[in-house]
Amino acid sequence: MALHPEAAALLARSHRLGSDPRNTNYAGGNASAKGAAPDPVTGDDVELMWVKGSGGDLGTLTEEGLAVLRLDRLRALRTVYAGEAREDEMVAAFDYCLHGKGGAAPSIDTAMHGLVDAPHVDHLHPDSGIALACAADGEKLTADCFGGTVAWVPWRRPGFQLGLDIAAVKDANPGAIGCVLGGHGITAWGETSEECEANALHIIRTAGTFLAERGRPEPFGPVLDGYEALPRAERRARAAALAPYIRALASEDRTQVGHFDDSDAVLDFLARTEHPRLAALPLVQELTGLPGPVPVTTVGSHDTASAVAAVPAARAERFAYLCTGTWSLAGLELDAPVTTEASRAANFTNELGIDGTVRFLRNIMGMWLLQECMRTWGREDVTSLLAEAARAPALRSVVDAAAPEFLAPGDMPERIAAACRATGQPVPATPGATTRCILDSLALAHRRAIHQAQRLADRAVDVVHIVGGGARNALLCQLTADACGLPVVAGPAEAAALGNVLVQARAHGLPGDLAAGRELIARTQPLTRYEPSGDPAVWEAAARRTEGTRRLHA
Repeated sequence: MALHPEAAALLARSHRLGSDPRNTNYAGGNASAKGAAPDPVTGDDVELMWVKGSGGDLGTLTEEGLAVLRLDRLRALRTVYAGEAREDEMVAAFDYCLHGKGGAAPSIDTAMHGLVDAPHVDHLHPDSGIALACAADGEKLTADCFGGTVAWVPWRRPGFQLGLDIAAVKDANPGAIGCVLGGHGITAWGETSEECEANALHIIRTAGTFLAERGRPEPFGPVLDGYEALPRAERRARAAALAPYIRALASEDRTQVGHFDDSDAVLDFLARTEHPRLAALPLVQELTGLPGPVPVTTVGSHDTASAVAAVPAARAERFAYLCTGTWSLAGLELDAPVTTEASRAANFTNELGIDGTVRFLRNIMGMWLLQECMRTWGREDVTSLLAEAARAPALRSVVDAAAPEFLAPGDMPERIAAACRATGQPVPATPGATTRCILDSLALAHRRAIHQAQRLADRAVDVVHIVGGGARNALLCQLTADACGLPVVAGPAEAAALGNVLVQARAHGLPGDLAAGRELIARTQPLTRYEPSGDPAVWEAAARRTEGTRRLHA
């Protein structure tokens, strides 16, 4: 089916606006167009809106990146909107406004485009517009810059209410071509695609000229001693050395592509006294709705980094850690990354920790197996299951907990039974026996990951610390000690929260280094120590069985 002319014009406009960084940042902003098209069921014309969907980029937007919504249904949401306390529910409600298959997922800014009574709307994040939007006297500066042709909308968290606010401001200012959104960006509108684009560019360029004429010689303060730009070759060499750490931080939840910029404007800003405060303030204000200024404390790069910071290890103790929950992470804390081919093949990663440490770790299975079994059985009392598992025979049947067939939700007890049958092992006949199979298998997965980490990093371990929800599972902790042949210290269960608070406290004056903070955790939190017991040869034989099942899966 041919692309609707209004949608085609929208894509062309988006490409022009999004390709110029003066207009908006990469993947920032959105644009929309409204028009009539036949309803595929009735054949009658209906009013539609095409708008950039969630997560897209204006400069590279395609038809597949557009969300297509029925305007009558979208605007009817006014009657069910229950106020800002229910704001998050409105994005889900947009799904009921989609036309046909609907295209891309609608973004949180969809209401802004649909509720504003204009055929074409552009919402952008230009530097010049943000400078006015984030200024302490932004409303006055906007009036000085544009007179009555551009309105001011006070800060509001992005969402349905912001769309209502902009629509009301447009209705109250019929001569306006757009508005500056406090703490956010700009929105422009027009009767045609060409007029909307021209209005957006007028706001951006006029604001830029205004700032150039009114700005102070050193708007970001004087240069800080020691922060001047390094020679080009030296700064790029340092950037190349730092890049793997930044890439690890940015790609913990999904793969990211970075962009390095050492232009004169960037280097000048980084050298100035105001850069730390100004760099953090707009984003924090946008995410929290706080009016600012907002003090910002950098904590661990990830909840796992905070959890590892709260590991109650003694100073100079050689420890491994297990952050356990639905999924688990096992690893070591190192001074430098391990970048060998062997570590890559073993699926270990290097992630930046507190105080420049490196978390050398890999993901392993956690309590997901048991959680899915409990859902199938309809049981909620984990305590009774663990008691039954403690009475069941040890290591009677074990499976490769990392096998791909265990990753999806569903009938987990049957999949565990099938894995046991396929490897010639007894099939667990009761929930207690299945639970014991799971816990024995997880202990073997812990053993394998910790042994691998020691070998790959050439680092001996004297104790294993289990933090997170799994620290409350006494049977799993004891089995891990037995499987690894190492003492296990369990706790704290809320390590991620404690590590976060610990780093914030240090930033605000708590004396001592990371080791001192860990000693504080050890003194104040309930911990349980488990010593290894039983015959190590039994666990060695069980480990060989799981290696056999791993080869079977391969």
